[in-house]
Amino acid sequence: MKLAVIPSSEDAIRLAQPEDELVLMAACAPNQVGQLLTSRPRPVGTPTAPPIARRPTESLTLTSSTVRAWHDSANKTVVLLSIKKRFLKKIPESLNGWSCEIGSPLRVLQQQAGQTSLPMQS
Repeated sequence: MKLAVIPSSEDAIRLAQPEDELVLMAACAPNQVGQLLTSRPRPVGTPTAPPIARRPTESLTLTSSTVRAWHDSANKTVVLLSIKKRFLKKIPESLNGWSCEIGSPLRVLQQQAGQTSLPMQS
């Protein structure tokens, strides 16, 4: 897999300031890539639903690991994107997993078709 930009390291992500732009990867279904390209950030302070009817927000799982993204890419699209640190949340049970809410402002830097199937292990 050839990358135009190298993803940010875990150390760089952890040490980044809230306004720093970071590069991460995601393995997405083709229709999710379209959502990423067309999603608009919510205005600051605008509630997504009435306080009583809070529903869970949808999130996108991101990684700083090219190996993890490529492994997760079976029949999907690998997307390299740029996002500010303040929109990221660490996934506690993952070494290099992060998440952001769908609708967070981000830039798609590169997309590439993933593997057609997982390789057989011997």
